[in-house]
Amino acid sequence: MQIDNFDIISPVIRTSQDGLFSFSEPNADFSVDGEGENCIGASGSSRVDIRVADLALENCEDGVITEDSAVVNLEADATPTLSINASNNGIRTANDSFVDLTGVDIFVTADNNGILSENNSEVIVDPSGDCVIDGGVQAVDQRDSSSVDTDDCELISGVVPTPTPTPTATPTPTPTATPTPTPTISPPPVTPTPIVTPTPTPTPTPTVTPTPTPTPAPETHDVSMEDNFFDPAEITIKVGDTVRWTNNGNNPHTTQDDDDVIWNSNDQFPLPDGMEPGDVFEFTFNDEGEFPYFCFFHGGPGVGMAGTVTVEP
Repeated sequence: MQIDNFDIISPVIRTSQDGLFSFSEPNADFSVDGEGENCIGASGSSRVDIRVADLALENCEDGVITEDSAVVNLEADATPTLSINASNNGIRTANDSFVDLTGVDIFVTADNNGILSENNSEVIVDPSGDCVIDGGVQAVDQRDSSSVDTDDCELISGVVPTPTPTPTATPTPTPTATPTPTPTISPPPVTPTPIVTPTPTPTPTPTVTPTPTPTPAPETHDVSMEDNFFDPAEITIKVGDTVRWTNNGNNPHTTQDDDDVIWNSNDQFPLPDGMEPGDVFEFTFNDEGEFPYFCFFHGGPGVGMAGTVTVEP
C-alpha cells in the first residue's frame, strides 16, 4: 500500500488536494465499513486507486463522492463482486471529477440514486459479468453536461408515490340577522316662538398629518439541519431578513441553492467535511423571490434533503 498526503477517518477513506490512496493486491478481499458516513470521499486533484479480488463498500451514506478534478478507480478482478450499498447515493460526482468501476460482477444499491452525476463529471461502469444499478428514486440521475456509461448494466429505479391532496372544506355562511325597526312616537305639535339665530363663524378644519408607518427591523430565522431533513423545510421571510442554518444532527450537511449561484455553505465549510455537527451558516436575502435549496450529501434539487426560502417584499 502506498499512502501519500491524505486524511482518513478509519474505517472510511478520504483524499484531498493532491493526495493519493493506492492499494493493489489481486488476491485480497477489500472492504470498507462506512458506519453511516461516506465510504470514499475524494476532492481537489486527489486520486484513489484500489485493485483487489473482491471489493465491498458497506453501510455507506454515499458510497463514492467526488468533486473538483478528483479521480477514483475501483477494480475487482475475481469472480465474486464489486458491490456498493448506500443509504443516500451509490456514486455522486461533481465538477470535473471521474469515477471508473471495473469488475466481473458489479452491484450498486442505494436508497436515493444509484448514480448522481453533475456538471462536467464522468462515471464509467465496465462489468465483464452481471451488473445492476438499483436506486430507490432513480438508477441514474445525469445532470448538466455530465457523462454516465452504464450500457452493460440493468437499471432499476424506484417509484416515489404522489401524495393524495386533502380536500378543503367549504365554510357554511353565517346568516345575518335583520334588526326590527323601533317605532317613532311623534310629540304633540308646538307653536314655535321665533328666535333670531346669529350666523356662526365657521371653525377651520384642522389638517391631520399622517404618522409614518415604521419599517420593521430585519429578522433572523432559524432552520435546523437534522438527519436528513431541514426543519422547517419551507420558510417565508421578508427582504433583508437572514436565514441561519445550524447542524443539529450527527452527520455532516451543507446548504446551497439549486443553481449554486446565490449561496453555498461550502464557501465557509469546504468539502469533503461540510458543516459538522454544531456548525452555523447564515445568509441575508436582499431580493424577493422563491429560492429552493438542498444538502449536497443527502439530497438534490427537489429530492431528498431539500427546502425552499420564500422572500416577500
